[in-house]
Amino acid sequence: MRSIGWLTPLLIFSVFWTAGCGEEPAPELFSAGYVRQREVEVYSGIIGTVTKVCCEQGSEIEEGQVLVETDDTHLRLALDAASSRRKRIAAQIEKSRSEAQPMSLVTDPVELERDRAVLEMAQIGLEQTRDALDQKAEMARAGLIPLDSVPGATDDINRARSMLDETLDVTQEAEQKLNEANQSSEEALKVLESELAESTIAEKMASQRLKQAKILAPVSGEISERHIEIGEVIFPERALFTICVPEEKWIDAYIKESGLAQIQKGSKVSIKCPEAFPDRNFTGTIIWISNKAEFSPKSLQEGSPDSNLVFPIKIDLPPDTPLRAGMSVKISLTEDKSDRSD
Repeated sequence: MRSIGWLTPLLIFSVFWTAGCGEEPAPELFSAGYVRQREVEVYSGIIGTVTKVCCEQGSEIEEGQVLVETDDTHLRLALDAASSRRKRIAAQIEKSRSEAQPMSLVTDPVELERDRAVLEMAQIGLEQTRDALDQKAEMARAGLIPLDSVPGATDDINRARSMLDETLDVTQEAEQKLNEANQSSEEALKVLESELAESTIAEKMASQRLKQAKILAPVSGEISERHIEIGEVIFPERALFTICVPEEKWIDAYIKESGLAQIQKGSKVSIKCPEAFPDRNFTGTIIWISNKAEFSPKSLQEGSPDSNLVFPIKIDLPPDTPLRAGMSVKISLTEDKSDRSD
C-alpha cells in the first residue's frame, strides 16, 4: 500500500500537466459582424399622375416587371403628333425626288392644328404641376407631411415650363413655315431633310417619354417599402419603392491589428449566428479590407486601448445563404471548410 500511495500525487500532477499542455484557444481576431443586403430605390423618369400600382409591400418582382402606370394621355398625343410630322416630311421628300420639280415648304394646316393641340396639353400639364406642388406645400406648412418631403417646386415648375416652351417653339415654327413662299427645289429639299432628321429625333424622344409612363423594376427582388398611392403626382426626385435583392448579401465586420497579417482578399472565414442558427456553421469570403485603421464602435470595444483600433472588412456570402439582413454574427478564420450543415 505504501508503494502505491506515493503514486497518487504523481497521477494528479500528470493529469494537470496533460491538461496544461493542451492547445490554448486561439485569440479572437474579429469583432462581431452584421449581415447587410443590397437595397435599390425606384424612381420615376417623368412627372405624372399614378393610375395603377401593380405590386404591394412584400411582393416578389422580376427585373423589367411593371410596378406603376401613370396617366399617359398627353404623352400619346405628343407621340402621335411627332410621328405624323415625320411621316409627312418623309412623304414630301419622296414626292419631290420622284417628280423632280420645285416644291413649297408650306406646312400642312392640319399638322399645325395638331401642334397647337399638343401645346394646349403642355399648358394644362404645367398648371397641374403647379397645383400639385401648391397642394403639397400647403400640407407641409400645416404639418400634415414632413417639410423635406416636398420636392423643389422651382425645379419642377421650370421643367414643366421648359417642356411647354419646346412645344411652343414647334408651333411657332409651323406657323412661320405656313407663311413662307416657294423656294427652289434644291434648297427646299435640304431644309426638308434637316427637318426629317429633327422630327425623327423628336419622335424617338416622345416614344421614350411614353415608355417612362410605365415604371419598371430595375432589378429582381422583394418590395420592402412602398411610398405611393393611386392618384398621387410623382416626380423624378421621389423614391417610389425600395427593392431588397436577396441574392446580394454580405457582412460588415472589423478585424483587429493583431489579425491583419493573417488575412487577405479571398481568405475564407467561418461564420456563426448563435441566436438564429446555433448548430450551424457558414463560410464566407473576404472581398475587401480597408487600408486605414479606425476606432472600433463603442459597442464592440473590450476595454483595452490596444483593441480599439480595427480595420473594416467586407465578407461576401453565398446567394443561397439563410442569413438575413440585420443578423449579428461571429467570425473566425477557417481553412477553406465549406458549410457542411447546408
